[in-house]
Amino acid sequence: MIRRYLRALMGAIRMTLSGKTVPPSPLTGLRAWMTHTPALVDAVLTACAQDGLDEAARRQTSQVIEGRRVNLNTILLAPKFHAQHEYPLLLKAPDGRSLAALYGTNVNDCFLLERFIKILPTGHAPVALRSLVTHLEAVPVMQPETLNESS
Repeated sequence: MIRRYLRALMGAIRMTLSGKTVPPSPLTGLRAWMTHTPALVDAVLTACAQDGLDEAARRQTSQVIEGRRVNLNTILLAPKFHAQHEYPLLLKAPDGRSLAALYGTNVNDCFLLERFIKILPTGHAPVALRSLVTHLEAVPVMQPETLNESS
């Protein structure tokens, strides 16, 4: 184990002396996207409050989607939870399966949020929600092969 650290240290010294830098992670864009997501969810919550949809009203705003009843509050908080807790865990050991889980979860979030845009009263909330969905749809796409090349 010490040999591995010494080898890494020697490599770092060689790179520093030759003026080279470590190439950026292929996950940089994806991590930046994840970091921005909670702020957009908070903006939607603020817009909902401006339109008179407090937490209780968001819980009452529900619909049946694909056979199950879901409420606006839960569906709004899901992308924030995913970006803050689930996606970082998936990216600790990124591979094809973890990327598929991340992208699949994101597609589901977009699908559910899109359904609520149509039923919200006119105001700030639908505009902010559309902005969140647009952000989620713009997720940077990573190919598992790209991850293997950077290893």
